[in-house]
Amino acid sequence: MVLQLEPDGAEFRLLRRFAYTDPERYGDEAFVVPRDLVGFRTDLASIPWVFAWLVPGLGTHLPAVLLHDALVLGAEEEKSHIGPDVDREEADRILRDAMGDLGTPLI
Repeated sequence: MVLQLEPDGAEFRLLRRFAYTDPERYGDEAFVVPRDLVGFRTDLASIPWVFAWLVPGLGTHLPAVLLHDALVLGAEEEKSHIGPDVDREEADRILRDAMGDLGTPLI
């Protein structure tokens, strides 16, 4: 997988969409990120500074992190992905599964 990112101030925007499928729970329906290439912005992996030495902001986990960013919505935020609606708990589970699919080490 090749992610194309462009800096936009302190955030980044994706230049191309990507998709993730979870056949066990969602069959053939994919999560496509982002819904809006022009408006979607990410700070990449939001890691508290205390743990920055342990967990890098970039790495094999980045596509899963970007997927999670698109799945988790703020109170008045519009949907940032194409695909099934999920709550925060399900988005966290998808993050863990996607990281495993990418071969991200457990720790």
